[in-house]
Amino acid sequence: MNDHDVYSYGVISASSLYLLKDKFPARTGYAEIAEKYRNIGGEAANTSIVLSRLGLTVKLDGNWINPDDDADFLQDVFSKNNVDISRISFRRCQGPKEMLVVDSDSRTIFGTYAQLLEEKSWNLPERIDVQNAKVICLDPFFGNASLQAANYAKGFSKPIITVDCKYDDPIFLASDIAIISEEYIGHTYPQHSISSVTHEYKASSSGTVIFTFGHKEIIFGSRDEGFKRFTPYDINPVDTAGAGDSFRAGIIFGLLRKWPTGKTIEFASALAAIVCQSFPGVLNSPSYDEVVSFLKDRKSATFQAEK
Repeated sequence: MNDHDVYSYGVISASSLYLLKDKFPARTGYAEIAEKYRNIGGEAANTSIVLSRLGLTVKLDGNWINPDDDADFLQDVFSKNNVDISRISFRRCQGPKEMLVVDSDSRTIFGTYAQLLEEKSWNLPERIDVQNAKVICLDPFFGNASLQAANYAKGFSKPIITVDCKYDDPIFLASDIAIISEEYIGHTYPQHSISSVTHEYKASSSGTVIFTFGHKEIIFGSRDEGFKRFTPYDINPVDTAGAGDSFRAGIIFGLLRKWPTGKTIEFASALAAIVCQSFPGVLNSPSYDEVVSFLKDRKSATFQAEK
C-alpha cells in the first residue's frame, strides 16, 4: 500500500536569493541588486516542492534543520505546499545555509554544504517510508545513508531517480534514472573531455541516463534503447537556480504517469523552462495544467539520434 507518491531523501536548506539588475560583476566590480527573497535550497527540498505543486503527494527527509528563524520559514513553506516533513529533525546543528546570486543567464552559489558533510547531521532513511512510496527521489550526497535508501528501494523494487554522482558510484549503478549535469561533470572530471565522461556513464548504467547542458541540448537514453538529443525550449530566464531540481521533478512525474521517455523529457524541459521565468522560480512552480498550456503553444518536440 502506498501512502505517498514520492519519498524524497536529501538536502534541505534555507536560502537567500538575490536577483541582479545586470550581469554578475567582474572581480572588484559592482552590481545592483534588483530583488531579494528568502527561499528554499537543496536538491531534494526543491524537487519535493515542485512535485507537490504538480499534485503529487511527497514525503521529505534528509539533513537536520537548526531550530532558528530559517527553520520557521522552511516549515511554513513546506506546509503551504503540502510537503510531508514529519520525519525531518529540528535540532541544534550547523545546518546547511546558502546564498544565491542570480543574473539573467547564470547563478552563483555560496553555502555551507561542506560543513554539512563534515558534521554528518542528517537522518537515516526509514525503511517503511521507502516501502510506502511509489518512487524514490534520492540525493546521493549523504554517503552510506543515501546508499541505505537506495538499498531499501532495490529491496522493494521501487524506482530510484538520482542526480549528479560518479559513474562508478553504487547509487548511480542502482538508479533507474540518473540526471547528470554538465556542471557536475566539469567539476568532477576536469581532466577529461565531456564526450569521454558521458561514454563512461552510458557504458556503466543499466538504466536511463540524462545529461543536461543548461540551455543547450539534452542527451538521454539507455544502452538498450540508444541515446537521443533534445533541444530545450528557448526562453528569457529570470532565475535558473531551480532549473535542475524542477527538471528532475518533471522526470519523476512522467515516470509515475508511465509516459514514454521522450514525452517525459519534453514535459520536464517545459516545467524547468516555466520555473526559470519567475523569481523565485521553485516557489512559483506551475501546476500540471500550466505546463500543458505551455506545451500547446510550442511546436511538437523533435528528437535526434545521438551519434
